[in-house]
Amino acid sequence: MILQDMRVFLAEDEPMLLMELEENLGDLGCKVVGAAARVSEALELLASQDFDVAILDVRLRDSTIEPVGDALVKRGTPFIIATGDSSAELLRRFPGAPVLNKPYSVEDLRKALLLVKNGS
Repeated sequence: MILQDMRVFLAEDEPMLLMELEENLGDLGCKVVGAAARVSEALELLASQDFDVAILDVRLRDSTIEPVGDALVKRGTPFIIATGDSSAELLRRFPGAPVLNKPYSVEDLRKALLLVKNGS
């Protein structure tokens, strides 16, 4: 499997969406190495977790995801933006990040992960 053993960090504050995303990633052969429901949590975990890609929900419980995206850019770690509303400002700020528009399918998730894996 092409995505086998890809290590993924998740920033998602909706428990049901998080569970579904973890299951879908497992089905694709990925390993979830950490999850955060708050920007503050995500920033803490970034310092201690090693992963290949992050999937970031635009709005978490305590803020929008920009500080986490900035930290990932600085770190050189690719990420995917998951959103229910495409914020033009956010997309301009992180132009290289693939976007998953909610609701998205497992196939959409697979394609976004392949884009990140292939560096496109």
